[in-house]
Amino acid sequence: MTQSVSDVRPILFNKADADWEYRTDVGNTKRFLERWYADDKFRELVVVDAGAAAAKYGLKSDPEEIRVLWDPSLAGTLNSAQALPLSVRRYLAFQNEKSRSRTRYREKGTPLDPRFAAWRSRMMNRCVSHLGGHKAEYVVHAPVCFELSKGCSVGCWFCSVAAPRLSDQFLYTPENQSLWRETLEVFKETVGPPAQMGFCYWATDPLDNPDYEQFLCDFHEILGEFPQTTTAQPQKHVDRVRELLKLAESKDGMLERFSVLTLKQWNLIHEAFDPAELIYVECIPQNKEAFHPTKSISGRALQRHRKRVSKNQEETIPDDQTFTTACVSGFLVNMVERTVRLITPCHANDRWPLGYWVVDQGTFSDGPSLRRLLDRIFEKNMPVTVPREKVMRLTQDLQFAPLEDGFEVSTRYWSQAVRRDAATRELGVLLQKGERSAEELALELMDRQAVPLEETFLQLNELLDRGILDEEPAGAQSTQGEWIPAQEEHQY
Repeated sequence: MTQSVSDVRPILFNKADADWEYRTDVGNTKRFLERWYADDKFRELVVVDAGAAAAKYGLKSDPEEIRVLWDPSLAGTLNSAQALPLSVRRYLAFQNEKSRSRTRYREKGTPLDPRFAAWRSRMMNRCVSHLGGHKAEYVVHAPVCFELSKGCSVGCWFCSVAAPRLSDQFLYTPENQSLWRETLEVFKETVGPPAQMGFCYWATDPLDNPDYEQFLCDFHEILGEFPQTTTAQPQKHVDRVRELLKLAESKDGMLERFSVLTLKQWNLIHEAFDPAELIYVECIPQNKEAFHPTKSISGRALQRHRKRVSKNQEETIPDDQTFTTACVSGFLVNMVERTVRLITPCHANDRWPLGYWVVDQGTFSDGPSLRRLLDRIFEKNMPVTVPREKVMRLTQDLQFAPLEDGFEVSTRYWSQAVRRDAATRELGVLLQKGERSAEELALELMDRQAVPLEETFLQLNELLDRGILDEEPAGAQSTQGEWIPAQEEHQY
């Protein structure tokens, strides 16, 4: 029978077209690949007898039909899309949709407050050089996220944000409902459409909060999107998760995520949920048997690495290779403690062990006090142009090389040349030394190179926008994530 164009169609951006047959087909392929990536014993069996391996694990996909997706020797044939089996083409189309969904989040628009918009853009540019283009493209730079608990009940040894033990909850009482909705309205007013990228977990597991779904419904009502859920305990709350997935789909949510810690947990998830039910769930293999499990060397994993290095059990990983799981360039709000932190990703290191800068922080009690706090943070930390009195220096991880008509800055991942004339070269040298304010730089270049003041400020502003000038905050962060400011800040 001739296959029509509709045999391969979008089902993430157009869920109405995801009939059960289509979902089951893609879900079965997805489930086979989940097992392949997660289970070393299964991978061994597949090589010997793929059909028998699939039967043993109750997998419904035909391994031979989708072999091109799991057999490394056939990976190069994925380019000939029209010759691929239907199940493969459907799965690849779905994967392409998921990739586009990340871009969709990043293209939600510009924050309404121009100071926040300029700062966030600079942090996105900085991360390209700091993390590398490939890694940076996976960071959505959400402008806000919320914690609805204090701590986490799961206690993963590799927790990238070193979540403390669960100790308190923000329950959906009338008082808390009012505060929550006020909080969302403030971010709607200050951030605008990009606030839809927010989510309601950080150093928490969403399912710890018994009222989690009610908070999500308010989020959807006020901000217009149903936020993503990531949990490490779906097998403990099967009925609840099943209803949550239905709720998310009914409100046109995009993708949910399960962080899967052990093979036993994989088995429980696969037994509890039909492949079609988990079509919009990314199952992240964190178990030791997985094929190249991806763990950020930050938080507890960084602590463990440092201990193993001290015992000569591992080689030291350079700071520029530790990475981060932080995906927010904006505000981390804890509703239990009424705290707000301004954060942005960085490679985890001794100063920032959780993989993100904490630029500023404060407390609030209601919507108006939150608005005042955000205004203070905007004003203090987010200049639209370089402050005249601030010492100017290059971002600290950049390598500097002078050129005849300018200079070049680079990291192991990225390089960029700034070329104009001899004055630009001298500006680069002075920025590398990092001893003069913007005003002092402008005056010195006017005296020595006859460069008009406004031209130096224009060039400094261009470098600021590119993320080349240092904005790393003063102060420090403890291994528990507590920010220790350089000076005491007024709290609201």
